[in-house]
Amino acid sequence: MVDEEKILITGASGFIGGWLAETLCLSGSAKVRAGIRSWSSAARLARFPLEIVLCDVLDKEQIVRAMTGTKRVIHCATGLRDVIVQGTHNMLTVAQQLGIKRFVHLS
Repeated sequence: MVDEEKILITGASGFIGGWLAETLCLSGSAKVRAGIRSWSSAARLARFPLEIVLCDVLDKEQIVRAMTGTKRVIHCATGLRDVIVQGTHNMLTVAQQLGIKRFVHLS
């Protein structure tokens, strides 16, 4: 049974984030909102019944839009040092502001 609360997964176009988004979606465990950095990386995820949103972790406005309406976040985005450090800081700041219940960071 699908939990009605959506889970935002950042880095969903990557290996771990993509696998997690697909698995949660196909198992019916949760409604998934897949956060990706650019639309050019959406093709693999577009095959599944999940919501795809832009979520560049260096862009706080995109993070707010992606997190709004969710209560749980699985942060899988990775990249260069600024993406890891500043991106994670941005994600945590917005999560705190929006009252996210659960935040999981995979590193």
